[in-house]
This record gives sequence, structure tokens and C-alpha cells, in this order.
Amino acid sequence: MVADFAERIVHIQGDAPYDIGVALGRHLKARLEHNIQRYITQRPDPYVQMNLNRFRSQALPWLEQLPLRFRDECAGMANGCGLSLQRIAEWAYIEAYILSAHRGSLMRANPCFWRYNPGHCPKPPHC
Repeated sequence: MVADFAERIVHIQGDAPYDIGVALGRHLKARLEHNIQRYITQRPDPYVQMNLNRFRSQALPWLEQLPLRFRDECAGMANGCGLSLQRIAEWAYIEAYILSAHRGSLMRANPCFWRYNPGHCPKPPHC
């Protein structure tokens, strides 16, 4: 079982967030669009009404309000995998759209930890 999860861990490095995004986009390229479509259609929480038109119209403005390093990484990912920035924004936004109702998350970006509070954009940490 541990071996199954170990194969799913990807170590990506780069000199800048954009470079990291490009590397990740290239790694995920073959299956990313399929996974995004599946995730958006199958992930929604049954307790959250999802209006796809509203969701799509809110995704890019949501991404544009994030700190520059996140925007750069998403732009790199879009270029690395050949998808539009809009599509990458939808993939990133789905969790915020759903989780804003009742959850939060934590992300580790060495050496910092980023905490997402529902209803708020992550703020740059003081590391």
C-alpha cells in the first residue's frame, strides 16, 4: 500500500514559481484535462449547489487575487501542459468554491506552511 502512494509523489524543483509550474504541467500533461473535467463534475459536495456558469466566471478573478507566486505557478502549469490559464484556474478554484462553505486546508511550501481559511485568500507567510 505504501508503495502505491510513493509512486504518486512528485518532486518538482525550479528557480521560480513559474518554472515549477511548467515542470508540473509537463509532468501532468497527458492526463490533466481528463482529471480536471472529472474532478469538477464528480467532486462537488452534495451540500453545495454548483452553478457551472457562475463557477467558471469566478475562477480566473479568484486566481488573479492570489499572491503573485501562485499566479506565476498556475501560468507556468498552463504553458507546461498546453491548457488555458482559465482551465487551470477552474481546477485550483474548485476547492475554494466548495470548501468555502465549511472547511480549510493546509499546504506546505518549503520552508513555509500556508493555511487556507474558507472565504479568505491565502496571505504570504512570514518565513
